[in-house]
Amino acid sequence: INNYNTATKDVIKDKQGNIWFVSTKQGVCKLSKTNFHDIFHDYDLEPQVVNAQLKVGSLLYIGCNSGLIIINEATGEHIISKKTLDLAGTRIRHIGLDSKNNLWISTYSASGLYCYKPDGSLKCYSEKDGTMGGLFRFTMELSDGTILAASNTGVTFIKDGIVTGTLGQSDGFVADIICCRKGRWYYPAWKRWRRHICYKKP
Repeated sequence: INNYNTATKDVIKDKQGNIWFVSTKQGVCKLSKTNFHDIFHDYDLEPQVVNAQLKVGSLLYIGCNSGLIIINEATGEHIISKKTLDLAGTRIRHIGLDSKNNLWISTYSASGLYCYKPDGSLKCYSEKDGTMGGLFRFTMELSDGTILAASNTGVTFIKDGIVTGTLGQSDGFVADIICCRKGRWYYPAWKRWRRHICYKKP
């Protein structure tokens, strides 16, 4: 038990399975079972700040401030792969999977938005490719297969591997945080939430 370092006078177990310790100096301590697992502890990994996670089959993708962690929950293996090496030291903000099984990883890096195809090939999208901003926070797939990518300065629309349009400050965006939820995308303006339906083409 963390920080429990005093003599114990008594121990009891209640009907719910909780264990109670009575100490001489630290009062009463309750030890309870939890349904949560500490992934970093279970796999002997250094604790990190987690910004995103996605489970694909037996693989658990964890996006951190310092890169990508992949865990195979079926085998209990911590996987080191091309993806983890590519993203080492990179701040990951979001991980998404589209209907074609492309893995989209939004990063705060010079490479911007990472797209890993099912065959393992990689395509990065950044301002060099015409995106709106380079610090990506989120992606979502629209009904026609277009990928909407939210960044620090607006949104970028990607279809069939090509940037097809953008929306930024000149289009009325006045904030740098985009929130996408339930088929709609939102952005805060002057401390009020404005809503736009995402079916409208840029």
